[in-house]
Amino acid sequence: MQSGDPWFRGVEVTYGPDGGVYLVDWSDTGECHENTGVHRNSGRIYKVTYGRPEAKPADDLTRVDIAELVAIESGANEWLVRAARRELTDRGARGDDVQPAVEALNRLVVSDDAVVRLRAIWALTSLAAMSRRQLMAMLDDPDEHVRTWGVRLLTDLWPLDTATGLSRAEAVVPDEDVLDALVARARDDASGLVRLALASTLARLPIALRPNLAAALLAHEEDADDHNLPALIWQTLIPLADRQPRQLIALAVDARLPQFRLWTARRLAELAGKQPELLAELFGRVVDNQYEVRRDVVLGAVVGLAGQRKASQPDRWPALLASFSPPPAEVQDALRTLGVVFGDGRALDEVRRLALDDKAELDHRRAALETLIDARPSDLRQICKKLLKVRFLNSTALTGLTRFDDPAIGRQLARNYRNFHHSERAAVIETLVSRPSFAGELLDQMAAGAIARGDLGAAQARQIRSFGDAKLTERLAAVWGELRDSPRDKQQLIDTLKRQLSAARLSNADKSRGRAVFAKSCATCHRLFGTGGEIGPDLTGGNRKNLDYLLSNIVDPSAVVSKDHLMSVLLLSDGRVVNGIVMAETEEAVTVQTAQARQVISRSEIEERSPSKLSLMPDGLLQPLQPADIADLFGYLMNDSQVEMAADASRAGATP
Repeated sequence: MQSGDPWFRGVEVTYGPDGGVYLVDWSDTGECHENTGVHRNSGRIYKVTYGRPEAKPADDLTRVDIAELVAIESGANEWLVRAARRELTDRGARGDDVQPAVEALNRLVVSDDAVVRLRAIWALTSLAAMSRRQLMAMLDDPDEHVRTWGVRLLTDLWPLDTATGLSRAEAVVPDEDVLDALVARARDDASGLVRLALASTLARLPIALRPNLAAALLAHEEDADDHNLPALIWQTLIPLADRQPRQLIALAVDARLPQFRLWTARRLAELAGKQPELLAELFGRVVDNQYEVRRDVVLGAVVGLAGQRKASQPDRWPALLASFSPPPAEVQDALRTLGVVFGDGRALDEVRRLALDDKAELDHRRAALETLIDARPSDLRQICKKLLKVRFLNSTALTGLTRFDDPAIGRQLARNYRNFHHSERAAVIETLVSRPSFAGELLDQMAAGAIARGDLGAAQARQIRSFGDAKLTERLAAVWGELRDSPRDKQQLIDTLKRQLSAARLSNADKSRGRAVFAKSCATCHRLFGTGGEIGPDLTGGNRKNLDYLLSNIVDPSAVVSKDHLMSVLLLSDGRVVNGIVMAETEEAVTVQTAQARQVISRSEIEERSPSKLSLMPDGLLQPLQPADIADLFGYLMNDSQVEMAADASRAGATP
C-alpha cells in the first residue's frame, strides 16, 4: 500500500477476527500532537479488507468448551488463537478445571509445526502448567524461535538491571544445571536470535556469574558487526570494571568482538587516574597477541584518556609500542597521542615534527596538533601562530591559541580578521569570544567596521554576555545590539514577524537565498533535507508549515527546555568560559557540546561549573539578519523540498 497523504506515518498493523487489517496512522500534523491538545485527534485508524467480505458475528468464546478452545490453537486465524488463549487463561484464573486443556496442550507441544508448538507453550505458561523439564527441553528444539522462547521463559522472572545499569539480580541463585545449559547454548547455538536472548539474560544474573555466559557469547566472531549484540553484552559487563576488573580484562583479551575490546580499553583508560595498574595489566596481556587485538586496545585507550594531559606510563607501554614497528597508518596517530600522554619525550618531538611538516598528510598534521594542544608544551604558542597560515589547519591552531590569556593574541586576530578566508572566519570568531580580553578586541574592530556585525552570531553574543563583565555587555549592546530576552520583548518580536511574514510575502521568498541564510545561521546545529549538523534536532520532519511553531521556537528557544538539554557554564582555570550541554562525564574528564563543537575538558581544569536554564540554541538568532533574509529563511524552512543554494551564499545573511 502507498499513501498519498504526506502526513501518513504508519506505526502499527494488526488484524481482526474477519481477516481485515487495521492500520494505525500517527498522522502528526502537529508536533507530537501538540501538548496543548490542538491536534489531539489527528491520529487515524484504517481498516483494509479484500473485496467486500460479509460481516460475520464474532464467536462468543466464553460459551465454547475447553476442547474447542484448545483446537483453535492449531487454526490459521491468529486473532482467534489469541482470543482462545485469553479465554483459557481467564478460566484458569477463576479456578475452573482446566486440566483437560493442559493435557490436550501437552500433546500439541510435540507438534511438528513450530508455530503450533509455541502457541501450546504460551497457553501452558499462561496456565502456570509448563514444567521445568519442558522448559529445559525447549533449549534443544530444532526451531530457533522455540529455543529463544526457552531462554526467555526460563529467566523471565529473574529481576532485570535498571536502565542505568544497577544490578537487581544479586540475590538470584540460578540452578547450576540451568546456568550450564545457557552457557552451552551460548557457546554452540548457530542462531543469532538465540544469542541475542542469551545476551539479554546477562542483565538478569548476579554480576559474579556473568563472565562465563559472556565469554561464550564473545567467542562468536560472526557477531562482530551485529548492531545489537556487542553493545548489549558490554552494557551488562560495565560493572565488572569496578568489581572484577581482571575478569573484564580476561574477557576482552579472548573476545572475538572488536568493539568489546575497544570499549574495555576505553573504560580502563578512564580509570587510569586512580587505578593505573589496570591499563598496565591490559597492555601486558595483549602485547604478544595478534595485531587486531593490540589495535583495538590502543584505539580504545586513546578515547578513554581524552582530556587528560598526563597519565602514568604503564610498565608494558614501551613493549606494546615496539610491537607495532613499523606502525600501520590506522594506529599511528593513536600511538603518538598515547606516547605524549604517557610523558614520552621522543613521542612529543615526533608529534611536533609532524605538525610542522608541510609534506605530511593534512589529517595526520591536524591530529598531531590536537595532541600538542592537549599536552601544552612550552612552544605551543609559537607552533600555533606559525600554523595560522596553513589552510585547514588554522582553525585547530586557533583552538590552541585560546589556551593563552594574552590580549595581544586577540588583538592580532581581530585586526587580521579580513586576511582569513571567509570559510575560516567562523573559527576566528569562536576564538575571539573565548575570553573577555579577546572579546574586547573583537568589539573594537566591529565598531571600526573591520568585522561585519552579521559575522557575530547570537550564540557568540550570548557567550560574551556569560562573562558577566558589565562593560563588555554594554559594549556588545552598542556595537552589535541588545539581545531581546525578556518575555515581553520576545512576544513583541513574534507579533511583528507574523505581520511581516504574510502568506503573500512567503510565497515570493527567494528560497535559494533562504537556504544560504540557513547554511550560515542554522546548519551548524540542524539538518534539513539531509544537509547540516547533528547537534540539534533534524528539522526535516518537524512542524515547519506552522509559522507560529517556527516563530516560537526560533525567537524563544528557551521557553520549554528538557533537563537533558539545559546548558552548563564552565569557568576554566586558564580563564576561558565554555557554554554547552554536558554530554558525558568520566572520573577524569567532562565532554561538553557547545554551539560549534564537542570538547573534552579535564576535570582538573574546571574551576567552577554552574547550571543554566537556557537552551543551547540562543536567543537573538534573527537579530543580525535583514528583513529580506528573514523572509527568505522562513520561505526555505517552510518549503516542501530541497532547492539549489544561492550563488552568492557567502554574502547571505550578512549585515554591514
